[in-house]
Amino acid sequence: MENVQIQIMGDGHVEARADSVEAPADAGQAGVPPTPGGWHIIVEEVHRVWNINEEEIPRKIAALLRRFRESGYVTLYVHTTWGHCRVTKFIVLSENGNFLDDGKWVDNSSHRNVHKYKVMRREEFLAKYAGKRLVAYAYVSPSCNQAKQFSFRVVFRVVVGGQEL
Repeated sequence: MENVQIQIMGDGHVEARADSVEAPADAGQAGVPPTPGGWHIIVEEVHRVWNINEEEIPRKIAALLRRFRESGYVTLYVHTTWGHCRVTKFIVLSENGNFLDDGKWVDNSSHRNVHKYKVMRREEFLAKYAGKRLVAYAYVSPSCNQAKQFSFRVVFRVVVGGQEL
């Protein structure tokens, strides 16, 4: 179970915190220290935003990072379609725009719909990328109603534990 909290910092940055409760199977990964304080997202720069409040972006990034159906994974890439209007496209890149080579690909596509993911274990993601600047691109269209569609491109960091809101 994960809770997401959002805080607007005095310098205009938006901060969100997602606390996760580790499942016993996830808690004992070999060679990876536990994350007792959970993790949260800090949006450092907003390059482009359409049809969404900037204060909501950290919560949306946290939700997209947890998008894969199995807990214990972080989603680095998502491309899903359901019908012709329901589309989700999300990708996490390094700060210089390169793809993250880590993780595994999962393709659950059918002849009508696309369901492609690139995922990696949460503990491995936090060990490699916590504190680093990453770029997130997202386009989400939950229906044909344009009022519900949104997109953004931001630079963010994932911060592990220790910082209370």
